[in-house]
Amino acid sequence: MGTTLPGMPKKKKCIYAINLSIKTLRFFLALLLLYPQFASADDLNKKINLYLRDTHSAQAADYVTSIIHHYLVDDEVSDSAIMWSDTLRNLGEAKGDLELVAKSDVLTGKYYLRIANDAKALDYFYRALKYYKSVDNLDGEADIYLQIGLVYYLQGQFPDALPNIKLATELYQKTSNDSSLSTTYYLTGLSYLELKNYKQAEIFLQQSLKIGKLLSNNQREYECYVALARLYTNQKNFVAAEQLFDKVMTKWDSIIDPYGYCMALIPYSKLLIETNKKEAAFINLNRALSIAEKFNFIRFKVDIYKLLAIIYSDEKNFESANYYIIQHYQLRDSIYNSENQRAINTLKAKIEAEKKQAQLDSLFQKEKADQLQKWLLALTIFMLLGLSFGLYRRYNYKQKREAELRIANGELSEALNSLRQVQQQLIHNEKMASLGRMSSGIAHELRNPLNFVINFTKISSELIADIDKKIQNNHDENFEQLKNNLAMIYQHSLRADKIILNFSNHAKPKSNSRTIEDLNKVVSEFTSVAYHSFISHYPDFHCHIHYDFDQSLKGIVLNLQEITTVLLNLLNNAFDAMNEKLMVDKTYKPIMKIQTRQIQNSVRLSISDNGPGIDEENLPRVYEPFFTTKTLGKGTGLGLSLSYDIIKSHNGDMDVKSTPHLETEFSFTLPYN
Repeated sequence: MGTTLPGMPKKKKCIYAINLSIKTLRFFLALLLLYPQFASADDLNKKINLYLRDTHSAQAADYVTSIIHHYLVDDEVSDSAIMWSDTLRNLGEAKGDLELVAKSDVLTGKYYLRIANDAKALDYFYRALKYYKSVDNLDGEADIYLQIGLVYYLQGQFPDALPNIKLATELYQKTSNDSSLSTTYYLTGLSYLELKNYKQAEIFLQQSLKIGKLLSNNQREYECYVALARLYTNQKNFVAAEQLFDKVMTKWDSIIDPYGYCMALIPYSKLLIETNKKEAAFINLNRALSIAEKFNFIRFKVDIYKLLAIIYSDEKNFESANYYIIQHYQLRDSIYNSENQRAINTLKAKIEAEKKQAQLDSLFQKEKADQLQKWLLALTIFMLLGLSFGLYRRYNYKQKREAELRIANGELSEALNSLRQVQQQLIHNEKMASLGRMSSGIAHELRNPLNFVINFTKISSELIADIDKKIQNNHDENFEQLKNNLAMIYQHSLRADKIILNFSNHAKPKSNSRTIEDLNKVVSEFTSVAYHSFISHYPDFHCHIHYDFDQSLKGIVLNLQEITTVLLNLLNNAFDAMNEKLMVDKTYKPIMKIQTRQIQNSVRLSISDNGPGIDEENLPRVYEPFFTTKTLGKGTGLGLSLSYDIIKSHNGDMDVKSTPHLETEFSFTLPYN
């Protein structure tokens, strides 16, 4: 196996030359038809700008956009795309057309994305997003979110890619843009594929494929088949993967679509390596490398170099293998270097800061509006008083209107009385609402122990009935069970009484009554109690609970009743969240992980679940009293607040982390001393 790249077959060279000539001819014919008297790019640029003075600016914008697409898509990427993007921006700014300015930034961003300058691409995409939002262009916003998601995908930051792609999907659904929806589903599937969530990846890729077939979009069909083939390759289902590659590789026109063809050659070559068809893989990789070098597909070359290094290494050609692995790392580091990552992270931080500032500005504007309403109310009252005074004066000067004035004053007095009554009613309603929230919180805390009492009372009643039937036959095996049940009923009744006491002392200094406890044992026992109590209400709910206890933990000094209150709050919240997700998705499998660890002179307990998660904007508020994300009637917002105060009273700390749709983790640390 040689180290030189095989040349393109003569027949394909001729076909490529003919097609290139045709495309070039079409391009220059368009330029000649538009500007027959100008030969240079500068003259062409000047002529286009003359359209600013007449009604043909939109036509000029269309021509410029076509030129930019020529440099970005139809031909080798060129710096000329930037020049024409600037021309497009000038057209938009001169006419006050923000959508045209946004389009310029989008195309510039795509140029930088094409040459693997992801930080600059992201910067231009965010610029365009501001313009599209200002003119309420939903399709434009969706396109930007899709491009931002693509940047994060190419950077390997898939958790950041998915939320942006989701936003694009939601906007395209509003505008019924099926073609773009197919793209968002495709990119979502690719992201899940990289995260090794093959089930979700296949769902979204099949959705994209379905739309592509309906729209007769052959390119999208081929892309989905290649992505599904990659999925099957990762799952070692080589037969299915090879069938899909055979379906598309012979149909893909490498001349018309060199990017897509090159993209398909790489995973196809990987499959050939996996199935020990290295000669064929080598041929296809060199074909891909030739295309990538011709059209400067930088990202493709990173993967090609790596796969070539693998082949040469397997062939014991370590010199060539070393050459390509060096090329791989040098090119990869140039794209995904720390400076580029810092630039992207800085931009992300800037965007987040702008979002928070926008929220603050919105809050400030609301406060200003509220203040304005108060001033308007005061002015209204002042005007009413002035009217009353005027009516009073007219009463003194014009006795003939005495009756009318009395009626007017009577109506005014009635209105003021009604206003006072409404005000008093509002105050009363707020007091009752606060009382209701407090009562609901108490009920939330008492639910588990009281259900325990009820369940065991019922079981005991049944056992008594059995004993009554069997006592004549001297069958007394149920007596001990009955005694145990009654003892547990008494124990948990005392616990309910203690919960009420703890709740009433929520705002008071915490108790110093502490005992040394085995945290692993406490967690295990109360997790079982909470789980069985929950499934008694929701029989269809089943959860796999994985325990990961640190067996080296020493006994820890704590208030057992308070800590169990924290445990029950965290466990029940997790069960509620997973059950909510199960009701929406019947294929979903609830999983809970409970872990204990000794960290220096403290112990850490974490409880995580794979439920729907908590939105990022709600995380800072989860410990606020009366704040809840649960549906009306299912939460009071007191459980986590009480838990937080209990942990703080133990000189500990409490933390929460959440990735929507993946995992939520609540944890707390307690010191040993």
